[in-house]
Amino acid sequence: MPVLAAAGKHRRKVRFPLTNQASTTGKPNCRSSSRNPQATDSTTKPRDHHLLKQTTTTMGEPQAHPGVPALFTEPPAIQDTLITETTELQNDTINKCVPFLKGIHSSQKGPWNQYGVPALTRDEHIGYLYDSLEEYPAAFVSIDASRPWMSYWALAGLSLLGQGVRSFRSRVISTFGAMQNPTGGFGGGHGQISHCASSYAAVLSLAMVGGEEVFQLVDRKAMWQWLGRLKQPDGGFRLFEGGEEDVRGAYCSMVIISLLDLPLTLPPEAEARKYGLDSFTSGLSEYLARCTQGPRLFPPLYTADDKGMQVKHSKVVYPVVPGRKPTVPTLSGKLGGLRDKPGKHVDSYHTCYTLTGLSSAQYSHYYTDTSVSSGEEFASAFSWRCHPTTTEEEGVNVFSEGDRLAAFHPIYVIPHKAAESMRLWFENEPLGF
Repeated sequence: MPVLAAAGKHRRKVRFPLTNQASTTGKPNCRSSSRNPQATDSTTKPRDHHLLKQTTTTMGEPQAHPGVPALFTEPPAIQDTLITETTELQNDTINKCVPFLKGIHSSQKGPWNQYGVPALTRDEHIGYLYDSLEEYPAAFVSIDASRPWMSYWALAGLSLLGQGVRSFRSRVISTFGAMQNPTGGFGGGHGQISHCASSYAAVLSLAMVGGEEVFQLVDRKAMWQWLGRLKQPDGGFRLFEGGEEDVRGAYCSMVIISLLDLPLTLPPEAEARKYGLDSFTSGLSEYLARCTQGPRLFPPLYTADDKGMQVKHSKVVYPVVPGRKPTVPTLSGKLGGLRDKPGKHVDSYHTCYTLTGLSSAQYSHYYTDTSVSSGEEFASAFSWRCHPTTTEEEGVNVFSEGDRLAAFHPIYVIPHKAAESMRLWFENEPLGF
């Protein structure tokens, strides 16, 4: 039986571009001058003409849609005068975004609310995410190792949009059962070695579809032993056996351990025991204090010019700003899905995390003294609650109530109920080892 979108329409056949070649029209040639010894060194010398022009209203220029704040109708007031290839590309992107933010781009059909924000094209995004769980053209074989992530992004996006995902249980079991290795953990595809990131995405996908049969799929003992082999003498975790060690390994490992209620004690054969470590948390806080990659996991930098949260300089991940003004209209594709920026193809990665960013702006999360978990070690992780933001609380919510998304857990980035249900099920399931 075909899956129906919220509008009752049959799901479209998957339509993905076979190439991802960006247009070079109007793109500055930043490297050609560096090859000419007579050319000016544009990477170090400021030039006034590099600055973005502030928009001015003229008789023939389209007006910004009523309700759009002035902040979003023109380029940023503060601009870097130093020219580099990055700043040129950054300014080109800003110029492409401004018409969308003003609500005057030809692709924007409305309707708009009183704050100048177009309605969220919910049905189109739902249709796109259903499509993303179907077959892909042969050219996509290069991302075969990302199958757990593609499952997670689609299931998370559908959950945010209010779609139930329990109907995918049998497909999830079939997919991830083949990716689980007898030595512990999940690979990125069939026959591939286990990887922390793949295992993280797999466990979160299992949590979202839920159910005893799904949870029983996980070999907890093998997972515990495998994570023990990833634990390092300095307190951190490798992403896979013999692989790199960084903050991603620590985060993904602790998420898996907490959701599956695995023992915090290291397995007896863990190599880290030879260096005085006895648990998965031994040396972890010291290791994280030395890491320089924290912003890649928890983007803390707000950028007023890009109007979003940065994962690194000039890279916006959660496109939401104070005042709850979303840049989702800038990123929406014509047939659903969301993209990195104008000119790029939509994909499930940006669809998932853009919607996650919008959701985070629609709810206030707060910590409580009560936890659904009976275990002391991770009780705090399950003590988070939330409530929808309101105009009275935040001053102004610029989105319509019809565009409100589901709330996601701030640590696990899945629905609160999904995280809690998985944890409680495994708490009540004997380890057997």
